[in-house]
Amino acid sequence: QIAQNQAMLSFSDLAVTYGLLLAGFCLLLGLFTRLGCIIGIVLLTMFYVSYPPWAFMPGVSTTTDSNYMIVNKNVIECLGLLVVLSFPTGRFAGLDALVYPMFGKKLPSWLVGNPSVEA
Repeated sequence: QIAQNQAMLSFSDLAVTYGLLLAGFCLLLGLFTRLGCIIGIVLLTMFYVSYPPWAFMPGVSTTTDSNYMIVNKNVIECLGLLVVLSFPTGRFAGLDALVYPMFGKKLPSWLVGNPSVEA
């Protein structure tokens, strides 16, 4: 349906392009790591749903990306992002460690994570 509408096709192209750029910059710089993880998980889930690796589906080619039955590289990368999302990794390295002391109280907790417990 989207491929038949030129406006929707252009929008989806831009959304994927800028989503990948935003997630990549967030994760590489360590700035707003959780936001980058959430964007990456959403994109990878959409990629998986739009072209699942199921061999029994008609039109699925097994020559380009091999045949993984259910778990392919998108699922593995999504699980990796879930691990990074689960832990406050941005607090230890990256720009999140510099930004949180200055703006941590003003930013929502889902974006910067829970404060670490100091002994």
